[in-house]
Amino acid sequence: MMRYKIFLLSLAAFFNSCVRNNQQHQADRSKPEQVKVEHLKTIHPERKEVQLIIPVNGVVTYDPSQFENISSRYMGRIEKLFVKYKNQSVTKGEKLFDIYCPEMMTGQSDLLYLLKNDPENMDLIHQARQKLILLGLTEHQIEMIEKSGQPNYMLGIYSPVSGFTIDNENTTAFQAKDQKPSGTSASSSMGGSAIPGMGTSNSITTSPMVNELQMREGMYVRQGQTLFRIVKGNRLWGIFKINADKSPFISVSQSVDIATDAGVYKGKIDFVEPVVRSGDKTITLRVLIDNHSGHFKVGQLVNASIYGNTVRGIWIPRSAVIDLGNKNIVFLKANDSVQPRIVLTGITYENNVLVYSGLNENDQVIEEAQYLYDSDTFIKPGIKNLK
Repeated sequence: MMRYKIFLLSLAAFFNSCVRNNQQHQADRSKPEQVKVEHLKTIHPERKEVQLIIPVNGVVTYDPSQFENISSRYMGRIEKLFVKYKNQSVTKGEKLFDIYCPEMMTGQSDLLYLLKNDPENMDLIHQARQKLILLGLTEHQIEMIEKSGQPNYMLGIYSPVSGFTIDNENTTAFQAKDQKPSGTSASSSMGGSAIPGMGTSNSITTSPMVNELQMREGMYVRQGQTLFRIVKGNRLWGIFKINADKSPFISVSQSVDIATDAGVYKGKIDFVEPVVRSGDKTITLRVLIDNHSGHFKVGQLVNASIYGNTVRGIWIPRSAVIDLGNKNIVFLKANDSVQPRIVLTGITYENNVLVYSGLNENDQVIEEAQYLYDSDTFIKPGIKNLK
């Protein structure tokens, strides 16, 4: 019996010793400073001013303010078309097309009748002239009609600006009420199919030549209908996108260098989109491009550098920071021991990270934090206890 008691006491003492050793081992593992790290390269955080030069990619596109709509002031039929292709160059005053308009014919006939039969009735003659001006005739055209004494069956429409042509997406032909193109029906002459809700109306079919305008000779147009547009190509837009985290450092009027084959074009930011579009972590900015030299083409992809704000603060290498998702940490070395520390970071620029809080210039920061992050003997017990 005595031996049995001694055996039980010895067994209890052994178990108590094992428990104490295990508790001490767990306590030691929970202390990050117990891990000794030697020969690790350290750096000191650097307080400095950094001029942000942000590289961006973009595309050249039209400036909508440079569009000039070519529309019909009256209902009629296009008799002769002088501009047939997209991107066709036109000059100011160049004839674009001839149009036949019954209403214009009536107005001319009224004016000529008054001039012949009641030349002293200046009020009615003035009103007849004003009607033709409102319909789109110029003073010179009216003078030519009065001198010839004959109405002009075809009226010329001239370009108000110099530029090049682009299509208007809503340009469609239609069958004028009580009117039929001479020779054949609109359906057979245009090869279009009827549009629901427009009677015998027809739409222009897609041409094998994708550069053709939708306008056609013999096509009827509505009053006020936009037929195509002329773009003054001496001013374009450069559209660029940057990451949303850099938006606080971007503002209107900042300088932008755009690389071209002819050299560097220097411009300024004209507009910064104030929202981040859904599903996109970027914002859009716009640069006005003076293109009198003709170096830029619509649709051209370009590279640019934006001269953003100057940022002053504490900077450390990007390799010294570990992103844990909900927090960022760095590792500090002191007295041959290493411990993690939570830091609040900002923008990343040229492999350096701006640190808002958590470090000062006297700290020794491990330059390659990933080395310690991969160490099971340190990261699990050390980082888990960070609050």
